[in-house]
Amino acid sequence: MCVLNEKSVKVQRCIFMRAFYTRINIKRKIKML
Repeated sequence: MCVLNEKSVKVQRCIFMRAFYTRINIKRKIKML
């Protein structure tokens, strides 16, 4: 989970990593199907 109270750089990094991992998970789900 991203803490919005952190510095903007940390928040941007957290959002980027979350989007990156969600994209990988979506690809894995598509491969499973």
